[in-house]
Amino acid sequence: MAISDMLSTIFAIPTMLAIEISPNYWPLGVFMCGGTRVISTISVSVSVYTMVALALERYQAIVNPFRVRASRKTYRKTLIVMVIIWLVSCGIAAPQVFVVTITDIPPFKYCVEDWTNHGGMKGNRIYTVVAFVVLFAIPIVVICVSYIVIIRTLWHPEPVLGEDESGSPTNEGNTSRSIYTIHRAKKRRKDNLHASNSDCRILNLYATVFR
Repeated sequence: MAISDMLSTIFAIPTMLAIEISPNYWPLGVFMCGGTRVISTISVSVSVYTMVALALERYQAIVNPFRVRASRKTYRKTLIVMVIIWLVSCGIAAPQVFVVTITDIPPFKYCVEDWTNHGGMKGNRIYTVVAFVVLFAIPIVVICVSYIVIIRTLWHPEPVLGEDESGSPTNEGNTSRSIYTIHRAKKRRKDNLHASNSDCRILNLYATVFR
């Protein structure tokens, strides 16, 4: 996320200055024209899917805490998730490489999306709908569901966390209570044994005195 924000800043700030200084004439060339759109889309996508990954990681850590263990495999999985996020983000931004261009309308020059050779308005609408679903609809559903389950788990911890058969807090609590009960029973038995021994000694003393 930090890398995507840095790239977005590097490309976005010169673009904003260029538009403010010369709104009707694009002075930064073809590379910056396409690069700005592509990097902006990648930055947004990486940020969105990083938040999705964080929501799922928090869900796993809170709802299934005993299944989360720090190890080399965890770091490897994290690296794999980061690579997947960047690949998906580049895939979402890839169509803009082919449609963003500089349009010359003398004496003006604009950096715009030209879908004429790529499906026209229909292609533009399909890409917009797909981008909306992939970058907004699916992530917002996943994030909301994850945090709703997390809130329910924290609000009602016993019913939710007690569903696991092994390693669950409920079973651990039952085990602790069982151990405590056994310990108390042993202690009570030992006290009763000491008490009975003391009673026997007293009876023997009385028998010896009053013989």
